[in-house]
Amino acid sequence: MLQPSDPFYRSLKAILEGRCDPAVLSPNEETVNSPQESPLTFYDRHLANDLALEYIVALPSMCQSLSKLSESAIEAFLDSGHEFRSYRDDLVPGVPHEPVHTAAGVSMYYQQQIHLVCHELVSKLLFHPSFRDWDSVFIFNDDPIKDNPFALHGWLQISYSATEKMLYFSDKLDAFLDPALKDKLEDLARRFPELAIWQIFGKNPIALSLLKSIKQGRKFTWEASRTGGARTNAKTSRPSDANHGVLAKILPKKHQRGKPRPFTPNPNLRPVVEPYLRPLTPGGRKNAYRADFCHYIQRDALERQKMAQGEEAATSTLKRTQECLEDKEEVISKRRKTSAPLPTEDFELKN
Repeated sequence: MLQPSDPFYRSLKAILEGRCDPAVLSPNEETVNSPQESPLTFYDRHLANDLALEYIVALPSMCQSLSKLSESAIEAFLDSGHEFRSYRDDLVPGVPHEPVHTAAGVSMYYQQQIHLVCHELVSKLLFHPSFRDWDSVFIFNDDPIKDNPFALHGWLQISYSATEKMLYFSDKLDAFLDPALKDKLEDLARRFPELAIWQIFGKNPIALSLLKSIKQGRKFTWEASRTGGARTNAKTSRPSDANHGVLAKILPKKHQRGKPRPFTPNPNLRPVVEPYLRPLTPGGRKNAYRADFCHYIQRDALERQKMAQGEEAATSTLKRTQECLEDKEEVISKRRKTSAPLPTEDFELKN
């Protein structure tokens, strides 16, 4: 770390040991309406769709981890032979003009008093340690929800416009950075548009009650995960800030399965035995179909036409046809004798 005789020692110590001013935690006299949506859905909207996270866990050791990471980065900066050649008094976190009670006020305080200090120092340690001024390659943006003082989200990003595909740095910093480093920063901005995200709560009773209910090691189960790969359950737990309402007092806390109905036989049902039907056997060679030439009407008509013209006698085909017709007439006459007698008029007409 820096020696106490270093001009930047006081500023660096104030940055690393900076805390939120007590004036921010003054009593809230304003009334804040209930949130329009659950703040826990923030993670569903803003995490990348290729992640498979299923819950959010509170990390009490995050402050210690970030502090150790900052000390390691500063030690590497000094061991490389770099130094803080200039310092600014406004790098020390300041005091807000008035207490903040809404999420927009908290975001404004963070941008003006805390974020500006942190990202300028990180930019110098990582990308341009030999640059004298305190220009930064990062910017902080927030997305306030209209008419909702409860919560908003903010994110850290590289000063890059995705629509124009350009980096926006100060003139001095843009002239100092080499093209290779600019290409790396542009590639980083494309692959990670949001380097870090924040859920910012206003200092109001609703936010305080939600944060106080969070216990150490408690899991934030997602209300409805929208990330690819996350598993969903048929029954999900309600978020911590949701109103239970009237139905929650009536409905059972645990899901109960319905009891199956006992089997009761129906006395009206009786067994029915159908007679066995034996399928017919296929016919043998005796009953096989045999083509008869008398069925070929066109050929028979040609033979008769030849006979009418007196060309030649009837062929064997025609003889066979006449015999077939005579046999059929005999069969018909036999059937008429066995059946009831026909009227004489009909018989004469048919003859």
